[in-house]
Amino acid sequence: MTSNTFNSFKFQRVDSNSTLTCEISIDTCQEIVNEFIAFMRGCGFMDVNIYTAMENAVEEYASYSDHINKAIESGLYEPIGK
Repeated sequence: MTSNTFNSFKFQRVDSNSTLTCEISIDTCQEIVNEFIAFMRGCGFMDVNIYTAMENAVEEYASYSDHINKAIESGLYEPIGK
């Protein structure tokens, strides 16, 4: 049976006593995020910490996007290929 999955991911936590590894082969971003959340839970992180960190990443991306858009509008930055 041939799989149509093209992406393989490996999450790994290593400390002085053990190694925790999660290997997955999935294609969608949502599936990858879900598996990463499950991996983080397996590492002992609480949901509130996981989702707070993700929220911080989203806010950072939004701030970066706003900065780039303002630079484009002011003519200080021109995207590649334009």
